[in-house]
Amino acid sequence: MQADELKGIDLSDLDELEKERLAMGQKAFKMIAYGFLGIIVATGFLASLHLGNLFFFLLIGGVFYLGKTINGLKNELIAKFKQKVVGVIVKNYGLNFSANGGLSLNDFLKIYDADVNRHYAEDMIYGQIDNTQFKLCDFYAAKEVKGEKNTTTTVKFQGILLKAEFKKELNATIYVCDKKRTSDLRSDGELAVMDNPKFNELFKTYTTDQIAARYALTPKLMENLTRLRTKFNAPLSA
Repeated sequence: MQADELKGIDLSDLDELEKERLAMGQKAFKMIAYGFLGIIVATGFLASLHLGNLFFFLLIGGVFYLGKTINGLKNELIAKFKQKVVGVIVKNYGLNFSANGGLSLNDFLKIYDADVNRHYAEDMIYGQIDNTQFKLCDFYAAKEVKGEKNTTTTVKFQGILLKAEFKKELNATIYVCDKKRTSDLRSDGELAVMDNPKFNELFKTYTTDQIAARYALTPKLMENLTRLRTKFNAPLSA
């Protein structure tokens, strides 16, 4: 998002978040320094008691606790940023934001015929543009296969998933599929070539009704999808 697009939006919480970020950085640094100092002291103490073999377990436990605590601080800051900055920006455009919300696996499987056993969705933006109700979110779907020694993960989709509902009921199925991710697509119906060349460069559109597809995918909607896909530079399917 360009700076001129943020003009007029109250982002006063950014300064406070920056102070919190710096404070968390200092806190994490102190935790690391004191943690290593504590390990050195504990090592000497254990050695004096001839319990040096416990050093390994002490080290592993300390590193695990330290990593978990620092990760918790980072996640706390990210959650505040989403609430106080992303939420404010989205609301300024008359839309809604839910950091923990997202589309369901069933929504994903309506577009992709994929074997998935792990997925998550977050950062959902939803609302209405013109006469179209929509929801979009970050979506991740993968297939994990556990072997004897390790687990193999095949990512089926990682990008933006969009679901739109039109006020006028359409007796047709329309899929807008990102060309970056063409495998496992549910390409029911016929390929529809739309009137927007840039849109056609980024997406494949399949529909059971060519006329309905042109009614649903208005010039403005195609332009918005194209802009969204270009801005985020991530796969987008609807």
